[in-house]
Amino acid sequence: MSADFVIEPAQLTDLEALLKIENDNFSVFDSRLSRRAFRYHLKSHNLLLVARCCATERHELAGYLLALLYRKSLRLYSLAVQSAYRQHGVASALLQQSLLAARVAQVSRLTLEVRVSNQAAQRLYAKQGFQPRKQIPGYYLDGTDALRMELLLNSDQL
Repeated sequence: MSADFVIEPAQLTDLEALLKIENDNFSVFDSRLSRRAFRYHLKSHNLLLVARCCATERHELAGYLLALLYRKSLRLYSLAVQSAYRQHGVASALLQQSLLAARVAQVSRLTLEVRVSNQAAQRLYAKQGFQPRKQIPGYYLDGTDALRMELLLNSDQL
């Protein structure tokens, strides 16, 4: 992770920046998160992390990660990085922090769905140990297939 970023829990004051990142990264076919959905996740027990750029005066958001916490699993629901901050380790840093949170929460399994065409994201997840499990036909609203990926944490990793 670059020293220019800090990964921390999102705050209600981040709402507008979260919406901007969401709208810049996803289309309606990706089931973009709404203002209402972000507000819900900000107040819930789910994991909503932001990468805050320390190099700018405004400490703007470079990206975010949303993971839904279940009893023994964590589902990585959304990961997005502003285009100006891509290829700077932001997504990897957010993902690493979510893995630490999973260990703290003592979950044994992490899952996610990613477009079959999104090879860059699949490589990122594979570097963290995620394995492809199943292709899901027509998962996205535009009919595109998804690939379900999974990471199993051993009890010695918790």
